Amino acid sequence: MEWKKINRYVLYLLSLFIISLGVSLSIKANLGTSPLICLPYVCSLISNLSVGVVILIFTFFYIIIQILLLGKGFKKRQYLQFLIGSIFSFFVDFSLMIVNFVNPAGYLNQFLLLLFSCLVVAIGLLLEIQTEVVYLPADGVIVAIEKGIFKGKAFRRHVNGYYGSYFVSNIFRLSWGSS
Repeated sequence: MEWKKINRYVLYLLSLFIISLGVSLSIKANLGTSPLICLPYVCSLISNLSVGVVILIFTFFYIIIQILLLGKGFKKRQYLQFLIGSIFSFFVDFSLMIVNFVNPAGYLNQFLLLLFSCLVVAIGLLLEIQTEVVYLPADGVIVAIEKGIFKGKAFRRHVNGYYGSYFVSNIFRLSWGSS
């Protein structure tokens, strides 16, 4: 394996860790998370499982949806999502342990931490996209919906909006039912 390829995979793993760190910081800010992590986070609160374990469960669910939607169009390379999702799940739990001491006092500090977490996630995503290795499973579902249902007709921006709305509405239902 050539060094350029090895560096690409190392950069990809680093990007996953950076994204997980940003996710953990947003959880610690306690003002909300992105729609894709929101549902696993709320489920972890309800089930008393760690966020990483719930993300791992969702990872398998997301990949199964992709396989069902794409059928033979699901490229063999995308099976790496099982490994990537497992690593990302571990990284989320690990980074939550690292930032365990972070407990912002007051709304302003929480808000600043949330903004910082968004910056950290953005940096991680920028690195992830540049490596072109494989989608994170939650992102892969969006691509699969676009290709499988809309047959690749530039509906991604609509799918992202509906997908986010779907998760947010489920969060309200889960939160309402658990209180």
